Amino acid sequence: MKSKLLKVSVGVLMASLLLPVVSFAEEVGVSASVNVKASTTVKMREEQRKEEQRKREEERKDKRDTIKDNIEAKRESVKNAVEDRREAANSKIKERLGQFVENITKRFNAAIERLENLASRIDSRIAKLEEKNIDVTKAKELLADARLKIQTAKDSVALIQVDANASTTAALKTSFPDLKAKIEKAKADIKAAHQALVEVVRSLKPGQNKLDKERNSETASSTDDTN
Repeated sequence: MKSKLLKVSVGVLMASLLLPVVSFAEEVGVSASVNVKASTTVKMREEQRKEEQRKREEERKDKRDTIKDNIEAKRESVKNAVEDRREAANSKIKERLGQFVENITKRFNAAIERLENLASRIDSRIAKLEEKNIDVTKAKELLADARLKIQTAKDSVALIQVDANASTTAALKTSFPDLKAKIEKAKADIKAAHQALVEVVRSLKPGQNKLDKERNSETASSTDDTN
């Protein structure tokens, strides 16, 4: 009997000793589970926050890129508009300058053509005087010199052109003094050719006067014979 009571007492004692341990273990297990869940939730929230922040950064970057692209597009548009106006102004100046050069060269070439016609008429007069045994040696030399000067004038006029390499208004303005100098040279060469022809005509006057005198003498003699 005493042995049974002893066993029961020992069993109760063991149970009383083990119960707190089991209870503590259960509490520790529950606490650990709660801590794990809480840690997982915090981690998920942190990742979610980071993801949202990343998305906001991407959105801000997209907005900045869009604004930058718009600014670049507007700047390029303005640049193109300015360039178009500059090219239009340059084309207009070049067109006017080209028309001016065309008018000048036409006028100069017409003057040269008149000089060439005059040279031909003088040459014909020289030939007629030569047939009458008038000495025209000097006149021939002067005429040859005059024709060389006419050719020089033609060459000078051919050089009067708008600079093809002048692609900007500034370049056209820079090239204008050279163009003006070529125009002035051509004008001077034409005047020199004209003056040379005048000298030829002057050299023929003595021979022409002699011929006219002989003609008048013949006419007078013929009149006397008739009377």
